[in-house]
Amino acid sequence: MEVAIINKDEVGRKYFNFVTGNFYVYNSVFKPEKVLIEKVVVIKDSSVNPKKSFNHLTNGIIGAIVAGVVGVMVVAASSHIKWDVDFDIYLQDGRVLEIRTQSGKLVRELIKYIPQPNPRAKFRKERGIYDDR
Repeated sequence: MEVAIINKDEVGRKYFNFVTGNFYVYNSVFKPEKVLIEKVVVIKDSSVNPKKSFNHLTNGIIGAIVAGVVGVMVVAASSHIKWDVDFDIYLQDGRVLEIRTQSGKLVRELIKYIPQPNPRAKFRKERGIYDDR
């Protein structure tokens, strides 16, 4: 599941990988650096679902996020989707990795780090409360 890092000059590493439950960045597989993810942002989702189903109607990850946590889980569980997603991965050390992946396994791991919108935020704003925890 090795993925090339698009902004390797900025990050100082060429590859990103998810192995044994951990994320790593590295130039050589003999010297991996374990990293911790703060959040993930979907930049572009060109995934295609060839079957007409709920997954097709959600238009990939972005539509599933709008549909809520259940939508994300349904899309992630589907094995029929041909994944093609550009992510920005914000690490806890302040670096940002830009990657593009077609790996369903990696997509399923990364969507766990996508911030979920608070369903109460809209209603709180209407009442004049701006704390959207």
